Amino acid sequence: MPRFWVIIPLIILVVVGRPEAVVGQQTIDYKKVEINRSWWWDEAWWKQGKLDVPRNFDVVQRQTAYMSGDVEVPAILFRPEKPGRYPAVLFQHGRAGLIDWVQGHARRLAARGFVVLAPDVYSGRFIDPRPIEHDYTLEDDVDAGLSFLLTLPDVSTTRACLYSHTRGGYYTVKIAVTKGRQKDAARETR
Repeated sequence: MPRFWVIIPLIILVVVGRPEAVVGQQTIDYKKVEINRSWWWDEAWWKQGKLDVPRNFDVVQRQTAYMSGDVEVPAILFRPEKPGRYPAVLFQHGRAGLIDWVQGHARRLAARGFVVLAPDVYSGRFIDPRPIEHDYTLEDDVDAGLSFLLTLPDVSTTRACLYSHTRGGYYTVKIAVTKGRQKDAARETR
């Protein structure tokens, strides 16, 4: 391609004006933008990027288990210590397994006011942490965990948020889509 085809658009751009004028962009002074208070953003968020400090709860945890076919899947249930019913979250560990620092993800969610079930799907099937091969039966174990979570008396919702770490994301997507749980139990976010 001749070089003048590159030079001509540059000349036109310089002759016509600034680049933002060419593409129709505007310069907005966000400090002068009026805030619609009916929206969740407030002035501190909009203009300074600040969020309110979230409410924090003391957390209790207990060991539990549920059945997936003929296999008992161990799990940890995290929830606010304060009595009451709270929204459900299924937290699925990743390839490392449900090790201590991964449990921190579930604990932090419970501190924000959620009942969080963290299944240990590898232990239920005597699989060593960090497996390379994919075991399709683990998808069934995660699916059974979602059903179990939604039957708990301290859960306030009929659907659960699916939250995961590394490979756990694959399992939660599989149960939402392949197992069809997106229609009946997995929370859609918008």
